[in-house]
Amino acid sequence: MSNLTNKKLQIGLIVDSNSLDSWQFDAVANCRDLVEINTIIYCQNNQSKKKILKHGLYYFLNLLSIRNKQTTQIAWSRLTNASCQIIKFNCIQSGNWQTIDETTKVQLAEKNLDIIVKFGMNLLRDPNTLRAKYGVLSFHHGDPKAFRGRPAGFYELKQDANEVGAVVQELSNQLDAGKMRAFGRYQISAHSYRKTLEALFANSAFLLRQAILNCVDDKTLNIAPTGKNYRLPSNYAVVQFAMLMIIRKIKRLTFGLFLRRKWQIAETAPLSLTNQKPTTEVKLLKTLLTPRGLGFIADPFVLPNGKVICEATPKNSQRGFLMALNDGENSQIDTSILGKKHLSFPFVVKHAGQLLVMPEMAENGSQVICELNDSFEITKVHSLQGLENERLIDPVLFFKESKWWLFAGKSGNESDHLFLWSSENIFGPYVAHRMNPVVVDPCRARNAGGFLNINDEIFRLGQDNRRDYGDGITVCRVTQLSDTAYDETPVTRLTIAGQKGPHTLSTNGINTYIDFYNKGFDSLAWLARLKTKF
Repeated sequence: MSNLTNKKLQIGLIVDSNSLDSWQFDAVANCRDLVEINTIIYCQNNQSKKKILKHGLYYFLNLLSIRNKQTTQIAWSRLTNASCQIIKFNCIQSGNWQTIDETTKVQLAEKNLDIIVKFGMNLLRDPNTLRAKYGVLSFHHGDPKAFRGRPAGFYELKQDANEVGAVVQELSNQLDAGKMRAFGRYQISAHSYRKTLEALFANSAFLLRQAILNCVDDKTLNIAPTGKNYRLPSNYAVVQFAMLMIIRKIKRLTFGLFLRRKWQIAETAPLSLTNQKPTTEVKLLKTLLTPRGLGFIADPFVLPNGKVICEATPKNSQRGFLMALNDGENSQIDTSILGKKHLSFPFVVKHAGQLLVMPEMAENGSQVICELNDSFEITKVHSLQGLENERLIDPVLFFKESKWWLFAGKSGNESDHLFLWSSENIFGPYVAHRMNPVVVDPCRARNAGGFLNINDEIFRLGQDNRRDYGDGITVCRVTQLSDTAYDETPVTRLTIAGQKGPHTLSTNGINTYIDFYNKGFDSLAWLARLKTKF
């Protein structure tokens, strides 16, 4: 990264109008510390013929779903400065493929570009003849191993896929066969095409930064384009799709009105990762009684002395507070100093002989960490320097090589994005990792407990939120953790026979606790959700 410290990369943008989609604008804006827009490569004749008779209903669906707040237009001129040159040209059309003329190529060669980012035109012929050190980068919203082609998200929803993918690749003349520079998986809103696309477009914007850094580091992802190449759906396929969405919306509404997740906490055996299998079934040894007057207890964190701190909620509410459990002697922790809104996921760590608790408190404000005495009273609150403007979800600390590493989600995309910060002092100042977000995957991004050290290996626990919230834990082996890199490999998925979950796992080396849930009928479920919202 030393070659990026003093001089920004010079990039060119291929466009075909005076504006970018909102998510495209954000993708470039997120890289402004790394790049400078040197050239706008403006195609003036990019037109495609619409087959109204065959795809008319899809174009109508496009108006309802694909045109959303992430595809609103923003002038790209807001990203440029006075020295940026605009090169206008007319492309050469050949079916779905388009070629940039030789005169324009000569002009581009004089610009000494490091990267060209393609946001306009159709399929680009001979991208390797455009002079740029790291080639032409282009987004594709779909997993190359499963769903190639278009439209983004449609067939994933229609076929009830677990997630939707997105990739930034270095273009070649062969479709989807260029170098894969960045890849992410994203959560699907099974009942809504519009919400699925809004989240996909907004969150995939982070990939451009990762792709640029991977170009500089000469890192290529091993992703083979083996998936089916889909085309625009027929009118009949759109009718099928619409009926499916209606059925799913009705099911979701029914759940919201009359069903609730009833969380419980249980003790289990310590986690063993010998003879690893794709799925590991967790055995419940002892289920803790939910105290009277509470709707559920969840997010257990076990202390060195075996006591447990968890999230609890009153009946007919979804607003959590912190509770200490100790052999039937249960007590609510006074957290009024932190605010009166939702608290959960009370991560605990011992530092310099002092027990500290760091709950999720995004609804209350910026993250703090609290000193806790033996009576479960908060005696002091520390702000985390460098994170004053962040709203963190399920934060976890890990100490390695004289540094504190803080892993957390951010409010809004916590289900499929994990961010990382580091500091030499537990209270900060914290500095964001260069590869943020370091994990983009709904099956493991959101933290599911603290780090584990098993057989001298480090493991991170991530919630599996692909199908249902908190329905399983993905155990990941940490293979790289440094100021410039983070990498992990999933090794197994934890499940519980006959139950949903686990969602959180915590151990002190002797005692291990998890939480789980089942869906139960509650005639007032709608009231709890209404109270929490308003």
